[in-house]
Amino acid sequence: MTCGLSWSSYRADSGAPARCNLVWGLIEFLNQLQADHLVLEMAHRPSEELQALKSIHPRMKLGIGVIDIKINHVETPEEIARRIESAESILGPGRVGWVHPDCGFWMLKRPVVDAKIAALVKGRDSPLGKGALRRS
Repeated sequence: MTCGLSWSSYRADSGAPARCNLVWGLIEFLNQLQADHLVLEMAHRPSEELQALKSIHPRMKLGIGVIDIKINHVETPEEIARRIESAESILGPGRVGWVHPDCGFWMLKRPVVDAKIAALVKGRDSPLGKGALRRS
């Protein structure tokens, strides 16, 4: 079973109240789920939230969002690779099972979506991105 966690109303840089306490409060609940993996929107979340996710039971792989679907900026493959490396270094070897966009692309124009997906694939397949995921 998969569990998806969406922070769609909150951006780490929005000036909204810190949401890290929300994540820490969810850890116990998430650990009780009978799920194989969690799918998380993490493209622009503070590193403190990744730190909190280290407490997720190791039986669950983590799918980490590395593409922001709320902006037109197309991430570079290098940005994607750095996000993968950062998540893997914070969460520990083998915890990141998948990388993906944060949710769907319904509000972006098709050329932007195509470019973001192409950057995701190139960043994942780059030596830095591959190296992080290979340790998984």
